[in-house]
Amino acid sequence: MGVRRAARGVGEFLVGTVGEAVTEAVLSLLLAHGAWRTFRAPPSGSRRGLAGLTVTVFGAAAATALFPLLYATDCDCL
Repeated sequence: MGVRRAARGVGEFLVGTVGEAVTEAVLSLLLAHGAWRTFRAPPSGSRRGLAGLTVTVFGAAAATALFPLLYATDCDCL
């Protein structure tokens, strides 16, 4: 009984850890692609598809990171 419970606990831990690692890798790639597309001039017109999505996610992440930066410095500008 103890071995099964330990194996189940280790299995759940590994599934959770691998899931978080894969999620982090996907988000990092998404943000990197958005940053690359943001600072690279579009070839013609507006961005579509994956480029538009990643630029939007990058912009949202940058704005989200800016809020705690201003809040942590005890700035009265918020």
